[in-house]
Amino acid sequence: MSWTKNIQFRHSTCYDCNGKNTEFNDNVIDIYIVTTRQCNAACKFCEYHTGNINLNTDWIIEAFKKLSRTATVGTIHFTGGETTLSVTDKMVKICTEAKKIFPLVKTSVNTNGSRLKSLEGINVLDNIALSRHHYDDEINNQIFGINTADTDILDSFKDKHKLHLSCNLIKGYVDNEEEIRKYLEYVSKLGICDIGLVSLMKINKYCEELKIDKYTLTDIVNDLQKPNRDPRDDMPRPVLRKDILHIEDLKIGTKLQG
Repeated sequence: MSWTKNIQFRHSTCYDCNGKNTEFNDNVIDIYIVTTRQCNAACKFCEYHTGNINLNTDWIIEAFKKLSRTATVGTIHFTGGETTLSVTDKMVKICTEAKKIFPLVKTSVNTNGSRLKSLEGINVLDNIALSRHHYDDEINNQIFGINTADTDILDSFKDKHKLHLSCNLIKGYVDNEEEIRKYLEYVSKLGICDIGLVSLMKINKYCEELKIDKYTLTDIVNDLQKPNRDPRDDMPRPVLRKDILHIEDLKIGTKLQG
């Protein structure tokens, strides 16, 4: 396992919105494990539809042991494809052994929610990143092309505190301040406090046509932070001229800033 020699550590500093900085330990890394390239959904903005991966749990666990001599793992993320299709038992084994090797490690799994119940009650899973792109069950199913976890399933889910909802901002769906507020109200009523709003990546033509550009996204964020704001407040103040106080002071060709 000479691959561990190729790991390079980088010192990082993160600043919050108040300018406060947090230093990150150089030898803490996150690991992403792709469990499968297959997915049972038919999302037009996704590239994962086919392909199996032989998840060798024994090799991964041995790799963790080797890695523990060099670094500390902060989070292990299981991603895909749809992670719950066939490897839930292997994920549990990997998580169980990883927590023995890295006592403080957090584990996370990505899912479209079609088999959300299969993740319920798994104690070694700390976080469930659920893709949910609309507050309306029928429209959300339309986006995925399959039946996903509906409102009743989410409301009755026993590990609700583990859920992180991720919503893609797609034109025609959740794409403006009003729709985002409806989405936030929806998840708030469910008692889910951890959500993320994501702009589509440029994977295909569908994403190119329906992604929310960064300027629109910035406006949406600003509106959510400061409701009913006047955009003119962010613009430079006009420079007034002392020699022009009345309409009679204007002459043909006079230019004023306004």
